[in-house]
Amino acid sequence: MMMSARTARRFFGNGNPIGRTLPLGVPAANGQTEVTLVGVVGDVKYVGIEAPAAHAIYLPYAQSPIDSAFLVVRTVGDPLAAVPTLRREIAAIDPDVATYAAQSLDDIVSEATAQPRFRTSLFVALAGLALALAVVGLYGLIAYSVSRRTGEIGIRMALGARASDVLMMVVREGLSLAAVGLIVGIAAAYALTRVLTSLLYGIAPTDPLSFALAAGGLLTVVLAASYVPARKAAHVDPVIALRSE
Repeated sequence: MMMSARTARRFFGNGNPIGRTLPLGVPAANGQTEVTLVGVVGDVKYVGIEAPAAHAIYLPYAQSPIDSAFLVVRTVGDPLAAVPTLRREIAAIDPDVATYAAQSLDDIVSEATAQPRFRTSLFVALAGLALALAVVGLYGLIAYSVSRRTGEIGIRMALGARASDVLMMVVREGLSLAAVGLIVGIAAAYALTRVLTSLLYGIAPTDPLSFALAAGGLLTVVLAASYVPARKAAHVDPVIALRSE
């Protein structure tokens, strides 16, 4: 008998399970009433990648014959090209054995991950749309603020402010707005992590690296959105600005 690592921990804890015996629920085909563990294999997810690995015990075919079985074959090149040869070899051994549902492992994995991939693509599209709206809104807000403060900027430059000073002033305003949004957004995202737990695979919903990368990416985009109106403000002619007032 062999069993998965999770099953071995359940029955035998963290000790060495090799050589231990377990009673069978019913006598095997050869009359055995108990089996001996000879190996431990990795956990397998039979239901789906989102579900936890199931407990599994593997018995020799002689001890527990079944009506159907899976044959896994490693091939070189296209795996489906070997299917006709495999069917001929199986038929040569026993012509009464029917073979069906031949699939490559890549196809099986693709089917298992189809729904998570769709959800991920949908979330990425919605996140991209939200980011685009945020950038457009921030750009419009800062551009409007700069247009309303043309006279103030002209006075600052007439009194000796450099173009770099005006540039940094406008960019700081954009980053300040982004910082407020980040604080609110991170708090809301952290509060909603329980909802996202079932939608994630291989990563914790409160992964600090993910939060840091998202925050850094947003700040980078905000910096780019703030730079255009800030550069325009830095090139305001003080004389023209004061005349417009």
